[in-house]
Amino acid sequence: MYSGDIMSRNSEYFTEENHDEFTAGMLNYLELNARIRKRIPFTINNLAILIIDLQKEFLHPEGKAFLKSSSQLLVNVTKLINWGRKFSVPVFFTKHAHLPSDSGGMMSKFYRTLLMEGSFGSELIIDTMSNEKVITKNTYDAFYGTFLEDSLRKAGVNRLIISGVLTHLCCETTARSAFVRGFEVFLPVDGTATFNSELHKSSLLGMVDSCVVPLTIRDITSCQR
Repeated sequence: MYSGDIMSRNSEYFTEENHDEFTAGMLNYLELNARIRKRIPFTINNLAILIIDLQKEFLHPEGKAFLKSSSQLLVNVTKLINWGRKFSVPVFFTKHAHLPSDSGGMMSKFYRTLLMEGSFGSELIIDTMSNEKVITKNTYDAFYGTFLEDSLRKAGVNRLIISGVLTHLCCETTARSAFVRGFEVFLPVDGTATFNSELHKSSLLGMVDSCVVPLTIRDITSCQR
């Protein structure tokens, strides 16, 4: 799915050892360079968690687009999921996959190969619970051509935490799509990852200045009903 040039810039920029320093530095960078909407408070009411593409393609060492920062990301996202389950916050998952009948559209033009349904890479790397919906998508936007919005509306959701991979692709596109649909969007700066710090940083900067409120996993998981 990804060519050699981007994979050559794949770096382990986010680790257990630098987690606190990285997170504090990212928040400071955003404070200095973006307009953070502090008037939009984070509350647990009418909230859902949307976990983007926790698939083996990106998070397993044998995945073709394995992220070197995936280890710490998985620790953090697991904390977020467990918090949601504990406090009955609905958790939704997405997976990116194409069917054989799917031409791929622009995805097939932009990338050399497609991530196919049923392949090793298409599998989620964590187990979901029976009451948690998994939305299959075939482009960056988790709302486009899926039942995600309808499911969120039926659950009474108007606030959304977005977490997962990749920061600058599916997370960002879905965050912007959620914003234009009227959802308050919160994004943990240590709850997404991509190939390198430059892509992560630039994506967060654009999102925070236009459509999301930045938090940390610790900010979220310290909240209780």
